[in-house]
Amino acid sequence: MIWDITQKPVWDIRFKQLRSVFSLKKSDEAYVQCCDEKCRLPMVLCCVDTDTIHKKFPYARHFPSQSTCSVYNKKENNGERLHDNCVELVCRLLETNNVSLVISRDCCNLKCKKSKKIEITKDNCKIVKEKYLEPPYDKFRADIALIDENDNIKQIIEIYNTHPTSNMVRPSYIDWVELGVTQFIDKQTMDEFNNTNKVSLKCSRKYMCLACTFEKEEELKERQEQELRERECEYQASLEEKKRREEEQKKKQEKIDESERRKRREMLKKIIKDEEEQKKKLEEEKKKQEERDELEREKRRLILESEKEKQTLLL
Repeated sequence: MIWDITQKPVWDIRFKQLRSVFSLKKSDEAYVQCCDEKCRLPMVLCCVDTDTIHKKFPYARHFPSQSTCSVYNKKENNGERLHDNCVELVCRLLETNNVSLVISRDCCNLKCKKSKKIEITKDNCKIVKEKYLEPPYDKFRADIALIDENDNIKQIIEIYNTHPTSNMVRPSYIDWVELGVTQFIDKQTMDEFNNTNKVSLKCSRKYMCLACTFEKEEELKERQEQELRERECEYQASLEEKKRREEEQKKKQEKIDESERRKRREMLKKIIKDEEEQKKKLEEEKKKQEERDELEREKRRLILESEKEKQTLLL
């Protein structure tokens, strides 16, 4: 009998074995005792005749006057206890009960209905808890490892409660599985544990089938090609825009250069004109000066002639 992992089991005095609270009814309360060998006091069965889907899960407790039990009154972290109990349960299924775990990993594509089946059996392997992995992952431990005859890790089983295991800390050459604890607290699953040698479970690792992988790769390839075409179009458009701007800048510069040349020509013409006018003025001034000099010479000549006449007359 496999007891449930959400609550501690109870001791059935009729069968002299541990019993799951899930498998008991309120009428069995008179035959159950504490699972601790040092205690073995009567237990109270709670919520055993209710629908576990909508109400609380069944559990067992001591009578209020019997509160000194070290097992049932021990304060524990429920998440850690649930994880550890799941690990114990899986080890017991594989090692003691020789149960085959048929683990299905559904394709993460919601439109796809395919799933991958992984069957895990003990065979000739050893079941080891908290097994350190081989280098370069030797800093990490697997919850459950199946070790073959050559002391190599054949399979890894991780139990997922709150924090999923990263692919970066597990070897890629082992198709390891990760089982969520929620599927272990389902009554239908517990009944399957108790009544069959093959248990179906779900793996929480992301998986994509070959068809969806090929389709995704084709979509990715097509998207990359489309992005490449768009980038080429953008690049070509940028080249054309750059060329257009360069031509506009060239035309604008040509206009500026032409305007500058025109201004320089006009300025040069003005300078030449000013120089010519200045030269003309200088020539006119020179001519006038020459005329004045000529008049002055003529005047002096006349004066000299007049003085000579006077002297002549005096003699």
